Amino acid sequence: MWSMRSDATGAGVDRQGGQSRGSEASGGVGTWNFFEASHGKGAPDGVGGLLKRTADRLVSHGKDIPNAELFFNALVDAQTSVKLFYISEDNVDEATKNMPERLPVVPSTMRIHQVVTVTPGQISYRDVSCLCSTRQTLECQCYNTKTFTFEVQATAPTQEDNSQNQSEIPWQNSNIIGQWCSLKYDGNIYPGIIQEVTESHVEVKCMHRIGVNRFFWPPRDDVLSYLHEDIIRMIPPPTSVTSRHMEIDRDIWSKISDM
Repeated sequence: MWSMRSDATGAGVDRQGGQSRGSEASGGVGTWNFFEASHGKGAPDGVGGLLKRTADRLVSHGKDIPNAELFFNALVDAQTSVKLFYISEDNVDEATKNMPERLPVVPSTMRIHQVVTVTPGQISYRDVSCLCSTRQTLECQCYNTKTFTFEVQATAPTQEDNSQNQSEIPWQNSNIIGQWCSLKYDGNIYPGIIQEVTESHVEVKCMHRIGVNRFFWPPRDDVLSYLHEDIIRMIPPPTSVTSRHMEIDRDIWSKISDM
């Protein structure tokens, strides 16, 4: 009995677009190409599919694969072209134990597809993977590269009225399901209805944008999972401005549109 996710969670895969490239000897310098969601079209699914087919073939020939470690060993013995790393539960527990209690959150991880690190405590990231890394060029600025530093902020934000503090949104309250919220995606603000909440993400059915503070329901439901930090604040239901278009309360819009 065996199972795996197609994004190769829990393993490093040395194939561009799969998971990671770099070495411990280089002091943590490297790049990681990935899909945050456990599904997608592209290299991660291709790598996952290859490993799954290899395991299926081994099982069909009588190989027993009862756990992740034996799955890893079986794939190594099969001489797959994918470079694999086994990460034990003890390794994960030790890494979790060594993590700081307060760690800043990298924004919009659901959209990120490449992370590069060349300096301890700092990463560069982009929504589109760049192939410069295959030529050992890790410090390029292709595809609107952004930088994030893991430094804990000493002071809290001072903007009092721009939005609700994230801690003020009652994520643990079941009554939040079905309520309206505003969220920021790809630099734009959208209203939507909360469908489901997890420890770190919230599933929202969003309206589509047609202009400044003008929104409409698409023919097919647009339901996606967002990080809690992508939610700006809870809002009252938008009001109709035409038979099809709606707007967020104008006072609220004036506050959140400047963020």
